[in-house]
Amino acid sequence: MTPLPTAIQPCLGSCLAAKAAVWVRPILPVVLFLSVFSRAEAAIIRAGDASLAAVQTALSSAHNGDTVTVPPGTATWTDTLRPSVDVQIIGAGIDQTIITNAIAYQTGDIPGNGVMMQFTTVPNYPVRVSGFTFTPQITNTAQTRATAIVFLGTCASVRVDHCHFLNLNSWSVNFSVANFGIVDHCLIENHNHNQPGDGIICYNGSIGGEAQSLSSGGGWGDVSWSTQCPVLWGQTNEFVYVESCVFDLYGSGGNGMAINDEKWGSRMVFRYNLITNGYFQTHATLGRERGARAFEIYGNTFVHTGDYAGYGAPFYLTSGSGVVFSNTFIGWAPGCVGNWLNDRASTIGVWTTRSEE
Repeated sequence: MTPLPTAIQPCLGSCLAAKAAVWVRPILPVVLFLSVFSRAEAAIIRAGDASLAAVQTALSSAHNGDTVTVPPGTATWTDTLRPSVDVQIIGAGIDQTIITNAIAYQTGDIPGNGVMMQFTTVPNYPVRVSGFTFTPQITNTAQTRATAIVFLGTCASVRVDHCHFLNLNSWSVNFSVANFGIVDHCLIENHNHNQPGDGIICYNGSIGGEAQSLSSGGGWGDVSWSTQCPVLWGQTNEFVYVESCVFDLYGSGGNGMAINDEKWGSRMVFRYNLITNGYFQTHATLGRERGARAFEIYGNTFVHTGDYAGYGAPFYLTSGSGVVFSNTFIGWAPGCVGNWLNDRASTIGVWTTRSEE
């Protein structure tokens, strides 16, 4: 199929129609995710309320493949929820089940501070988080990296959907080690100029079964870059999919906010999203760690409101190969869209050749 031409529109206008289109788009991978792993013996366990203690109590009786539901309500968590089994944790819906992060600094968490949910997954069972709003405790200034959800371990069927990540001080979702799946129908919103946050992070460096050698439990990304695990374009092939999400950002600095990050041989498909004041990036090789391996970016709408005089480009691609097509750009200055390669020469490692396909 011949790719649609890239559209560039000079002014912002109304994005309501675009936002609606993003949220109603059907998701085929989600259907496969839910149907392949259904099992007759899976149980539904209901937490008494949204408190950390109630959710932990519900999880204590759960087994791999079960579902824990959390009712509407607001709760403040002061510790990290660490499920010991692969489960689906389902809230009552966006802005219905609201979790406020008041977790203190914990050096053992990944990526560092204030993680709200941390899974250590196993193969063959689905893992899902759906129907929550995650927000930081504003008075907790120590939450410089308050990630909402982190996935360690190995699972090819992770899904995060219909969640609202509001003014977080760091990443919304972190895929590490060897976790793959989909983030869909989420709202990543950040109007906090003092503590800018970001979107979806892919540091899953154990692609292709690479040995876990990092403090996070992952690998360096060597196998992903080797011929042992070739990229199969248009197929899942250990990609993380981000689709039908809305990124509504007003961060500090001339470049707005990063909507993602990739390194350690990671692979991402980014499609059908609406992005306001954000940019897509891939990290280059830094020392021993490999850069991002592959990306597919298509069907998105990138909006620039003109809030930042120094706003650069919608893409900063310093590693990997990929395809970029059929995106729409609204409000960007002439020449910005073509600036796809970030000129950060000091960060380019020995394995990286900056090129695009």
